[in-house]
Amino acid sequence: TKDGGCDAVDCPCGHHFNWNDALTLYPCREVHLRSDGFVIWCTTCPGCSPIAKVKLVAVRVVVTITVILPASLLTMGCFTLPVILIYWFARAVFGDSEDMA
Repeated sequence: TKDGGCDAVDCPCGHHFNWNDALTLYPCREVHLRSDGFVIWCTTCPGCSPIAKVKLVAVRVVVTITVILPASLLTMGCFTLPVILIYWFARAVFGDSEDMA
């Protein structure tokens, strides 16, 4: 693997090529943290192995279940809880609608 520097490579045989355009000989089998955005959503390398894609799906399922779903429920609770409390307060103060008839 190439670590840093520019993409231009000069081979000892005299061939010149861009590292990012080279074909993958040994496909990566890992998932990697994203470099921007939602980092734990992860990503795979171009030309990765099929097992890396399966691992990516598994990571995203776990992230969805453990992070996104609870955060969504918490957010929904933050908006609905005040409405429920106001409703209960109104019922306690004004009584049931059946009592008003």
